[in-house]
Amino acid sequence: MSIQELETADAFAIPDVSKPAPDARPLLVVFLFLLFLIPAGLVVGAMGAPGAPAALFSLLLLVWWLAGQIMYHEWNAPGRHPIRLMVMVFFVSAMLSFVVGNILGLHDLEASGADRGMLSILGWVGLTLVACDMLRSRESIDRLLQTLTYLVTFVAFLGIVQFVTHIDIANMISIPGLTPNGNLNGSFNRSGFLRVSATTSHPIEFGVMVASTYPLALHYALDDPRASKFVRWLVVVILTIAVPLSVSRSAILGLAVGMVVLLVSWPAPRRWFAVMVSPLILIGMRVVMPGLLGTLFSGFTHQDDSIKGRTDDYAVIGTYIDRSPFVGTGFGTFIPKKFIILDNQYLGSAVEMGYVGCAVLVLLMVVGFATARGVVRRAADSQTRSLGVSLSASILVLAVTFVTFDGLGFPIAAGMLFLFLGVIGALWRVVGGPSGVQRVPKLKKRRGSRLSVGTQRV
Repeated sequence: MSIQELETADAFAIPDVSKPAPDARPLLVVFLFLLFLIPAGLVVGAMGAPGAPAALFSLLLLVWWLAGQIMYHEWNAPGRHPIRLMVMVFFVSAMLSFVVGNILGLHDLEASGADRGMLSILGWVGLTLVACDMLRSRESIDRLLQTLTYLVTFVAFLGIVQFVTHIDIANMISIPGLTPNGNLNGSFNRSGFLRVSATTSHPIEFGVMVASTYPLALHYALDDPRASKFVRWLVVVILTIAVPLSVSRSAILGLAVGMVVLLVSWPAPRRWFAVMVSPLILIGMRVVMPGLLGTLFSGFTHQDDSIKGRTDDYAVIGTYIDRSPFVGTGFGTFIPKKFIILDNQYLGSAVEMGYVGCAVLVLLMVVGFATARGVVRRAADSQTRSLGVSLSASILVLAVTFVTFDGLGFPIAAGMLFLFLGVIGALWRVVGGPSGVQRVPKLKKRRGSRLSVGTQRV
């Protein structure tokens, strides 16, 4: 074979990196399995929260995304992407607080917390960017979110089993190479009721996880006929039963907020049907679980030690913020064992990342919600509009419940937030991005006889 023939042979052809990178859904599914099925307290060695398998895998996602920018030129998407922009701003603000904290000087415990916090943030950034840029189609987005709803439903079912049998399943799981990071979940009680946690790290996280998934479960039950009707509604039933079993005000508040977003967006017949069915659900819960509804209601009408602890935090938090009011001392430096427990993520962010970081976190939530609503406005079909409404409800659930617990300190709550942001960004891109027009595949001619896939606007 001549040299000229070798140069033109396919075996020696230079790989075509102008085509898109592979779809990210399989990798994100692996992340979801690690996040939901491995108990939240199991980590690698003494790394703490960043040593959880899902957290370590999210760091690999960041590496994969960076490789995609080098090999596949992912940055060539037209227009500015609001989710990508805001997650980068969030990262910069976290890095700024990390640098300032080290300049001011940190105790050993705080310095270790700052290092672990930056590892967590890097993983969250990687998770969002991979979902945002590398979920290639609406079908890929749907399949990923359906996997998420099924996994959350499985964890919710474990919680129901825990409530009925009083068996803590998470403490029975042992995985070689992983060690407990403190106490694994444990048993919690409120007014004589067992508060379930399943594989999550706390009943509050369990309740918020279910409440933030509930709008998506309703979307797939009502507006996506691909799965069987029995499976779709079984998911909704299990999640409905599981929400109150956390005996958490945060879960009930989040569920109420999510349902308000859905009810406002639904057509009138569906809205009235939901209003009529709700009392029947409450009556059924009262019959099956006597006293539970009263306990939940009293949690909002009577001040207990939990509420008193939260209000007491407001009186002393200023002394911690004054150390570095604008940029904080670094995410992860406010150690509960050293200071106090803050059941408010925004207050915690004001301490760790300053007023700037707290404002960026709020803006991240606002941009996520607004981008999901942008999908609703731009979508050409009712199913995509419904999915946009449900994702906006899920983000708002997390945004509101972060007032009542430190959500970024809980791996599942934080992972779901940044995954939802990435999925919203992907859906926004799929429906046309800033131009508001659908992008569809187009075959265009290249040199030689091959064809490559590009895009055109319609």
